[in-house]
Amino acid sequence: MNDDKVHFCTDNQRVSLYSPGLDSSAVAPIAPKAPRLVLVTLALVFVATVTSLMALCVVVLQRPRPASEAYAFSQGFPGDNTTEELPVEPDNPFHSGRVAELQEAIQMFKDHVENSRTWSVEIHLLTSRVDNVSSQIQMLSGHLKNTSADVQMVLNDHSKNVSREIQTLKQGMEGAAALNSKTQTLEDNLQKANAEIQRLKEDFEDTKKILTMKIQEEYSRLENLSASFASQEQLQKTKNQFLQLALQGWMVYRKNLYYFSDIKESWHMAEQFCVSHGAHLASVTSAEEQAYLVMFTSTSYHWIGLTDSGTEGTWRWVDGTPFDFAQSRGFWNRNQPDNWRHKDGQSEDCVHIQQKWNDMNCNSPYQWVCKKPIS
Repeated sequence: MNDDKVHFCTDNQRVSLYSPGLDSSAVAPIAPKAPRLVLVTLALVFVATVTSLMALCVVVLQRPRPASEAYAFSQGFPGDNTTEELPVEPDNPFHSGRVAELQEAIQMFKDHVENSRTWSVEIHLLTSRVDNVSSQIQMLSGHLKNTSADVQMVLNDHSKNVSREIQTLKQGMEGAAALNSKTQTLEDNLQKANAEIQRLKEDFEDTKKILTMKIQEEYSRLENLSASFASQEQLQKTKNQFLQLALQGWMVYRKNLYYFSDIKESWHMAEQFCVSHGAHLASVTSAEEQAYLVMFTSTSYHWIGLTDSGTEGTWRWVDGTPFDFAQSRGFWNRNQPDNWRHKDGQSEDCVHIQQKWNDMNCNSPYQWVCKKPIS
């Protein structure tokens, strides 16, 4: 198959199909060469045979013959296939050899003639066969023309379909090329966007670190301010409380507040008053504190927070301070505590102070001293 034609080959034939637009007369099937070759071959054989016979006759005729031999030769060509012996002079050996040669030539000529007749029959048969083959070739040529037309029609349709498909593929390829270009553009934009996002992420991380540091600094400052404000507020509150307590008669000594009452109540009522103000009846844990209390109680007795109610002889401070009997031994009056029995049968389980300590009936009314630590 070439660019504009297609060849179909059989044993002794070849058919060519050409693309549309070529002249059908210009591409007609080539005539079969077999019959022509047969005819030429037969003609050559016939010509060779005739030439051989003529050459033989010329050779024979060129030799001189006696009259009797010429006569015998003239009598030796009958019209049929019979062979007669020539008269020979028995006493002449030359004549005998010549006669033998002549007979041999005649016999060869007869054989050629018979072969020529056989060849004529064979030539006739071959001619008939050639005619039959030519007829069949003509029929095949007609069928081939029809087949060529059908094939040409199919090829035309197929060519049109292929052309349309090629056009469709071209359009698809153009669309694919445009899509590839757009895809490449999008990929480039995506890479740029990713790079920008990465840069923004790095900037964000840096900004985040800076903001975190600043927030921590501001938070520390805020905590410091809050602590300062709280301290100032607490200080102000403490000052207000001190002012209020001072106005109520409370006094400060070292880390405690003391209240010295002007009225008299029993020990239990005095303790309730102190508790209602966040305090207890005073406990004394040092000589300095004892001296401070004496300064305000030297002219009248005041209840303090020492009692042995519940277990006689086991003294305790109502605010929970541990009692040290040996340390406080010098704070008692002489022969105290004595748990004196009164006429009404009451014992002495509470302590009041005036210069020194003395145990007394808890129901007796006296002034009192409250004490609470400064928080």
